[in-house]
Amino acid sequence: MGRQILRKRKRVLSLEPNKLAYTMFARNYVKYLMTSLPKISHHHQQHQEQNFQKLVKFEVDMAMAQSATEFSWGNALKKKLLQREDGNGSNGFGFSLQTVKFSQENLEREHEEHEERKEPKIENGLMKLRKIVPGGSNGELEEDDLFKQTESYIKCLELQVNVLRCLVDTNTN
Repeated sequence: MGRQILRKRKRVLSLEPNKLAYTMFARNYVKYLMTSLPKISHHHQQHQEQNFQKLVKFEVDMAMAQSATEFSWGNALKKKLLQREDGNGSNGFGFSLQTVKFSQENLEREHEEHEERKEPKIENGLMKLRKIVPGGSNGELEEDDLFKQTESYIKCLELQVNVLRCLVDTNTN
């Protein structure tokens, strides 16, 4: 018998703790979209433009939810999308992103209100944040977890935008 040489694999840990989760998110997001795009294309040839746009939006949102199962907001988003698919027609979050507006006047007014009422303002901000982050409004997330989920949600939204841009650039050039 020959002498076996055992090599230990060195583990390299990222300085960013969730880097692997975000890498997996991007990979799974692309994989989900690449399998659903042919279905969407086939559907577009058979149906109206309005239905096509709804289908594309649903598949893009579902890709986001399916790819973020490591995060509690991903599971909540999937649940809301499946409820919406059943026919209630709303986005399931109780607000529209189109109604959220930021201006210099609003920011100054909010700063003044903040000085007057710090505690109610913080509670009001947390309540608004809970409405924005999928799964935050169910009240199960503590403040620390809410902030962690918000961070991961924002990073995954950024990754989603980057992936979609790459897909558009690849398919238009």
